[in-house]
Amino acid sequence: MRLRPVGDAALTCELGESAGAGARARARSLGRSLLEQALPGQRECVPAATSVLVVFDPLRTTATQLGNELRGRLERPTPEAAGRRHEVPVVYGGADGPDLAEVATRLGIPPAEVVRLHGSAEYEVEMLGFMPGFAYLGPLPAALELPRRATPRTRLPRGSIAIAGRQTGIYPAASPGGWHVLGRTGVALFDPARRPPALLQPGDRVRFRASPTLAPILPASVAATAPSDPAVEVLEPGLLTTVQDLGRFGWRSQGVAWAGALDPGALAQANAVLGNAPGAAGLEITLQGPRLVFLRALRFALAGADLSAVLERSDLGAWPVPRGLPVQAR
Repeated sequence: MRLRPVGDAALTCELGESAGAGARARARSLGRSLLEQALPGQRECVPAATSVLVVFDPLRTTATQLGNELRGRLERPTPEAAGRRHEVPVVYGGADGPDLAEVATRLGIPPAEVVRLHGSAEYEVEMLGFMPGFAYLGPLPAALELPRRATPRTRLPRGSIAIAGRQTGIYPAASPGGWHVLGRTGVALFDPARRPPALLQPGDRVRFRASPTLAPILPASVAATAPSDPAVEVLEPGLLTTVQDLGRFGWRSQGVAWAGALDPGALAQANAVLGNAPGAAGLEITLQGPRLVFLRALRFALAGADLSAVLERSDLGAWPVPRGLPVQAR
């Protein structure tokens, strides 16, 4: 085992020089142990193919203390759990697999042989990453090995199945992609309402089965929300004004980054002066703010950098908004 610091609040625990079966099993075992029972001060655990990233709170522990805890945990390995097996139906070629013919030409084999080879292997989920629910599957048969596309596509449809190097994968959502697309599936790879949200987990096994038709791609489950009475209308969005809360800790192992406000202290301050919960969502404004109209009376607060915000009031005109104080809007 080799420990490498990542910034001042994370350690990478490297468990092998190459992506051999032993190193992958050790990484899965350590990752599962840390996800089931976190170390003191641990904030996130991210298992990779042959390593585990551990993000910690520097106010609660140190890299030295965490390293000692990790060595102790490795001396008590978690028994290997049998992964689930998944069969994924795939429509190969045509509009759903725009690179199938090109891949066959470059490899010097018929397209049908590409399909046969891709479906002949049982793939192991090596790790999740790149985007929520994206599983790196391998090893791909050596006869299908190709480098990434010279020019990535700016957008691939959800469910696209692609290959690059000795790996294959399924895009859980529409996104850019630089792998060679052979087909598409209707299986939902990521559902925020599911626990865990990613269908494929490290150690699972996957087989692809050719299908003549694409099964309906069902939307992810979304909890129903009651209609609300709008309070604010956005006239101009400004430069990258977004709705942010304090983020989602504990899901990076599923490919979900923390996200949240870039200035969490300012968000917490604004919520505090309004009596909101610390993590309540707010508008995070960058460089140049939006133009908003208040549709009913409410209180709001500004915190963080000074953007020279003004409140247009019929009795006072353009009234400078103070920071760090609750303000009544009519």
